[in-house]
Amino acid sequence: MIVSVGIIIQNGCVFVGKRKKHKLYPDYFEFPGGKVEMGESDREAIIRELSEELAIEVQECSYLFETISHYKEFSVTLKLFHITQFDGNISPTDEYDEWDFFPISHIKSLNLLPGNHELVEKLLEMGIFYE
Repeated sequence: MIVSVGIIIQNGCVFVGKRKKHKLYPDYFEFPGGKVEMGESDREAIIRELSEELAIEVQECSYLFETISHYKEFSVTLKLFHITQFDGNISPTDEYDEWDFFPISHIKSLNLLPGNHELVEKLLEMGIFYE
């Protein structure tokens, strides 16, 4: 499975949402995004997913890297995009129980999906995040 993930940073804080209780891995925080559909590019997927999940229209994004996360039930290839410009106000639909922009120092202490901890470390190394 391939998932496109969006990294949205505003005022030195990054957006994360808490997964709904009825979803696989409930109550874990994650970066927004979703599965790449057949015939869709990774970039098209993140634009669609953020429109569906956050009600924003991505204008500019840059590909950062990909990584593979292994879970008990499956493995997933995560394709990360830095969302640098979008239209609209972030207004999550019913995707999350909670959401907010958190300082990176706080994100590291959240109950993140296991694969997202690795993403945070890699983003810190790249200088996308800073503590």
